[in-house]
Amino acid sequence: MWLTLADIYKVLLFGISLILFSNDKPKAVEIDSIKSKVSIKLGEKFPIELTKNDDQILCALKSKGNDPKKSVLKVGLQLTSDAPFAPPRKGAVRPFLFIENTLNKTVCFRVLARNKESNDFFEITEDIRPVLPQEVFHKCWDFNSQFEEIILYDWKILENGK
Repeated sequence: MWLTLADIYKVLLFGISLILFSNDKPKAVEIDSIKSKVSIKLGEKFPIELTKNDDQILCALKSKGNDPKKSVLKVGLQLTSDAPFAPPRKGAVRPFLFIENTLNKTVCFRVLARNKESNDFFEITEDIRPVLPQEVFHKCWDFNSQFEEIILYDWKILENGK
């Protein structure tokens, strides 16, 4: 069976229209209804206090003091030009998140991000894995990432990393 030039043209137009009109933007998340969230803006570093009941996290807040017994996580959102490959242009930087877990249990959470010049937050949890006990976790995004703020929420403590 042979395809005519008209059939090929129709298939190409259909494919191009799918690409042009597909909605591949991440869906915006409404953050006002999220409880126990911690916002980290670009350039910030601070400890987080977790209020817990057994293995359930009830509340996560930015620590107001320097009491090492209360602050169980240390977080930050910074910029770096470091990469295992050459940056795409001179002076290029990319955002990286670090989380230090001083607990003796694995902590996990969901993550939202907001890009520069935007008010919308979108889910990026798939980029983050649970943070093991006594571990410093680093996540570095691409040079074209424009994250200006990260929100950590939906906190959980995992028993033995499960």
